[in-house]
Amino acid sequence: MQRPTGVQIEAQTLLGTKFKMTLDGFEARVFQHEYDHLDGVLFQDRMSGEVLGTIQGKLDALVENHPEGEPKQL
Repeated sequence: MQRPTGVQIEAQTLLGTKFKMTLDGFEARVFQHEYDHLDGVLFQDRMSGEVLGTIQGKLDALVENHPEGEPKQL
């Protein structure tokens, strides 16, 4: 899925002042990436099955080599 190269956002400051902002290029890409995290979406979730298949072994190795990143069982 292709992402838009530009986005318009509506947000507010910590004091509640509302504003609108248009982001293009790299800034738009970063915003969309970070916004995905709020929805629990990771970068590999957006990859095609074909692309994910080419790196799945490396992703699995990262998890295996860094078990501290795994959720703790309750």
